[in-house]
Order: sequence, then structure tokens, then C-alpha cells
Amino acid sequence: MDTQSLIAIKTLFFFLGFLFIVNLSVFAQQNSTFKGKVYDNNNRILVGATVFIEQLGIGDDTDWDGNFEIDRVPAGQYKVVVSYVGFESIEREIEFQEGMTKEINFRLLPDRNILSEIEVFGARRERPEKMDALTRIPLRLDEQVQSISVISHKMIAEQGALTLNDAVRNAPGLTTFATYGNTSESLTSRGYRGIPVVKNGVRIHSDFRGQGFLTDWKWITCTIPVLPTREL
Repeated sequence: MDTQSLIAIKTLFFFLGFLFIVNLSVFAQQNSTFKGKVYDNNNRILVGATVFIEQLGIGDDTDWDGNFEIDRVPAGQYKVVVSYVGFESIEREIEFQEGMTKEINFRLLPDRNILSEIEVFGARRERPEKMDALTRIPLRLDEQVQSISVISHKMIAEQGALTLNDAVRNAPGLTTFATYGNTSESLTSRGYRGIPVVKNGVRIHSDFRGQGFLTDWKWITCTIPVLPTREL
């Protein structure tokens, strides 16, 4: 390849590069830039608010400073939607001209359909200070490291329990091993030996032969292995 051919090729590449740069510059001048900030009704910036141009399908989210910026917006009039969680979205028709930078700030109002405040009411229930009569450890109930099951009167009523065996069926560690012809029931319970067992406030026999207590529950009207005794 001679020198003239090399010069011709270099000239052609230079001319094509020049045309590409000119076209790119013209294309950039035809597009617009859209930027701004998003605030709430107290003039505080909203981080993560969405600014979306509906017809073009392009948009941006606000940064930590509340700023957004959308580049390469063609000339024309478009619907801009600004939204944020917990606030009412706004829509605005905005016209963009060729090669201009349009800066607009938006202010969003809280959504009235969202509850601003929730109040929770409840009643305080007193708990015993210590459970050493049951657990042999002078700790409160919420400090115990062992499992304690409570059978409430509500659970008994919901399950329709008619016997003691039915009532304690959902309590882990309690087992009925004899019914004596369905006239009385005898239960075993896991735990320490010699747990105080009372019947209407009077301590009755307990079994010291195993890991639990053994007693006759026939015709029982009130029993609770916790001192002091309370009527169910």
C-alpha cells in the first residue's frame, strides 16, 4: 500500500469520527435534563421518593439529600408522577424543551387514609414475686429457667373438660396412670420430689418414691401446687 492510500484512509477515518462527534453533540443538545428535590409537608427531605416520567418509562429515586436527576429527556410534554410510601402521590404535566435543564422541587402531603396513631389498651396482671414453693428457686416466674405450665379456666371452658384428666391433658409432664373404675384419678408430675400438694388448703399425702408426686384426686374441688392456695 502506497503513501497516498494511507493518507486517504486516515482522512476517511478522521471525517467519520468528526461526523460521529457532531451527531452526538446534536443529539445531546436535543435532550433535556430534569432534576430537583422532594420534601414533605414539614420541609424535610424524603429519601427514596420516586420521580417517574410516565410516557417515557424512565425515572429516578431521591438520594440521601433528597435529590433526583433524569437525563436524556426528549423534548415534549409529559406526565411526571412523584410518589413515596405513606404520602399522597402527585401528578404534574411538565413541558421539556430541547437542550434545557429543568429543575423543579416537589412537596408531598401525608396520606389521609393511613392511621397516624394507634392506641393499645390493656390491664396489668399481678404476678407472684417468687415461686420458691413450687420451683425451690427464689426467682420470679419470668426468671425461671424451667418450664411451668398454666391451665386457665378459659382453656378448660373452651375444651369442655369435665374431669381433671381432661383438664390437664395439655400440660406437659402430667400423666394419668390409674382411674380406679372412673371414680378417682391418680396423676404423676415431673419435677422435684416432695412438692407441696394441698386440697382446699390442707396439705395431703405425696409420694417420695420417684421424681414427682402421687396423690388421690377423687372428689377434688380445689387444688393448686402453689402456696398460698387460691380458689380456681
